[in-house]
Amino acid sequence: MIQTIFFIAILVYASIIDIKAQTVPTHIYILLLIVGLINIGPLSFLGAVFTFLPLFIVAFSTNELGGGDVKLGTMCGFVLQGVYGIIGTMIGVIFALIIISLSRTIRHEKVNAPFPLVPYLSTGYITILLLKILVR
Repeated sequence: MIQTIFFIAILVYASIIDIKAQTVPTHIYILLLIVGLINIGPLSFLGAVFTFLPLFIVAFSTNELGGGDVKLGTMCGFVLQGVYGIIGTMIGVIFALIIISLSRTIRHEKVNAPFPLVPYLSTGYITILLLKILVR
C-alpha cells in the first residue's frame, strides 16, 4: 500500500513538472527506483526491460519521444513488474493520442507541435496499477 501511494504521488509530481517545463528531472527516476525496491523481485527487472525496449526503439527510430519518457517508462516498468509497464505505456499513449488529437482539432493547433507526454503515461501507469489492485 505504501508503494502504491508513493508511486502515484511521484507520477503526479512528474506530470506537473513535465507540463510546466517539458522535462523530467533526474531525481524522479531515483525516487521511482527507491519505490520499486520496496517490492523488488525478478519480475521487476523483466518489467523494466519489457517497457524499455519498445520505448527505446520508438525514440531511436522516430526522434519523436524524449529520453525522459523512456527513462520514466523504464522505471515504471520496474515498479509495476512484468508486462504491466508496457500495458500502462500503451494505455497512456492511446489516451494521449485521443486527447491531443481532439484538442488540436478543436483549437486548430499545429499537428506536430511538441506536448508533454508524462501526464498521459502517468495516467496509463496509474490505471494499470489500480486494475492490478482490483483484480487481486
